[in-house]
Amino acid sequence: MVTASLKASKKATTARKVLAAPKAHKAPLAKTAVKAPTKSAQAVLTISSKNYGAWSLRGWLLAKLAGLTFDEHIISPDDPAMKAEMLLLSSSMLVPSLQHGKIKVWDTLAIAEYLNEIKPQAQLLPLDAAARFQARCIRALLRCAPRCP
Repeated sequence: MVTASLKASKKATTARKVLAAPKAHKAPLAKTAVKAPTKSAQAVLTISSKNYGAWSLRGWLLAKLAGLTFDEHIISPDDPAMKAEMLLLSSSMLVPSLQHGKIKVWDTLAIAEYLNEIKPQAQLLPLDAAARFQARCIRALLRCAPRCP
């Protein structure tokens, strides 16, 4: 009886560890700097891991919340071969980067502004000008918080 409960306890502990452990993310290597969107998509959003890249996750969430149909292009920031591709995607060499038609936006906050312009029904930013400016100030503070004095 004791042996059976110990085995069940060990299995439960192992299951908890497996569920809690972060999954290793292996991003596929891309062959081109900017992929053309599929016929069903309007845009291509290039990101790194949504699990480990907070800014990539924010860009992805913004595009989803705006209702933009997009293809994900996931690149690995750990792969030295991706440095050249990242430079082609954005002058800052950072992701996310959104390619929408001929327009390329490579900053998360700029992506938010752009999506608010093209998808106003999503209301990513407040309609009231004063509230929108307040939101921009808070967003700027959050962005520089790790580096601000």
